[in-house]
Amino acid sequence: MIFCWIFLTDYTALLTEFQSIESGHALGAGPASSGDRLIKQKIDFSRVSFLIVDDNKLSIKMVGDTLRYLGATNIEVTRNPDEALSLIKKQNTDVLITEWQMESMTGVEFLDLLRNSSASPNRFLPVIMLTGHSEEPFVADARDNGVTEFLAKPFTAKGFYARLVSVIARPRCFINAPSYFGPDRRRKTMPYDGDERRS
Repeated sequence: MIFCWIFLTDYTALLTEFQSIESGHALGAGPASSGDRLIKQKIDFSRVSFLIVDDNKLSIKMVGDTLRYLGATNIEVTRNPDEALSLIKKQNTDVLITEWQMESMTGVEFLDLLRNSSASPNRFLPVIMLTGHSEEPFVADARDNGVTEFLAKPFTAKGFYARLVSVIARPRCFINAPSYFGPDRRRKTMPYDGDERRS
């Protein structure tokens, strides 16, 4: 219940923050803010196809409504990771957004199938993983299993938009090593938004 309450109370604020970013003025930010830099990455989201894989109705609505607010029109939804693999095989998917905690399998298990299974329909598909687990071990586990971007819930508009810009406008090279297949993990900063984030 607490999970649902957080999403309901943050929804209006999230859309308000998106309006602020779109106008080029991030909330509480100055002229050279990250919000201003993000707005320069203009993306026509109507040309991007999304697949949401989550078994929580409220989370699905939150992500779907946010994508539609940005202009996305091609949004598929499934609550079953196995069905998600079938959908990816049958149709074009540009970005996959999934949840860590699902009943049939975890998001990391699903990610492992997508990246490493010989039956995977698209091992290079960008994956944004959402989760209420913001501790660094969860971030590291997702990263080491080939996640493209990681975002803790409840997320901010700026954080979600930044992840979308990253996977669409700034894709990373993939690494194929004996113990790892996925986007290059070498970056100056880890995309960590948890409460225990170091300053």
